[in-house]
Amino acid sequence: MDRRTKKTIKSIDNAFIQLLKKKSFDKITINEVSKTADINRVTFYNYFIDKYDWFQKYLYKQLEAFILLEKKLDFNSSDEEIYRLFYNAYAQLDEHFDNIYLLLIDRTTPFHQDLETISKQSFQEKLKSINNFSNIELSFETHYYVSISIGLLEWWIKENRPWSVEQIAKKSTDCLRNWII
Repeated sequence: MDRRTKKTIKSIDNAFIQLLKKKSFDKITINEVSKTADINRVTFYNYFIDKYDWFQKYLYKQLEAFILLEKKLDFNSSDEEIYRLFYNAYAQLDEHFDNIYLLLIDRTTPFHQDLETISKQSFQEKLKSINNFSNIELSFETHYYVSISIGLLEWWIKENRPWSVEQIAKKSTDCLRNWII
């Protein structure tokens, strides 16, 4: 990605975040984003299909470490390796906390649904590799783990990080270990 593209996308990201501080996601228009980002509408549509496409890409960028965690997670890994994955994920989240918080508390964003979709896809593959689940068991186990993971993540964000990154990573590791055993 060249410098101009990065700069334009960053302007669009900043415009959305700035507007989210003033109004809900469903009330934000592409015109407002374009004006705030100091670009024209055509430029916006060169990069994104619509605001939901922007949201999904932005969320993916912000939660990249969590997505990587889901892909790298190996149930045979040591507690230390699992802890390190959780630590990196929560550290990235902590770094972008204010923006993620805005996305989560706005009930008109597809935050929960998009995060659930991303998590389910990679986690289901992991489960298939360790056990020969029936379809209903696989569906249940995936839903169970993803619900716990997202619930813990949302709790930590909504409660304004009551635990340090180290503490939440440790608790997440413990929860995963207790679930696997």
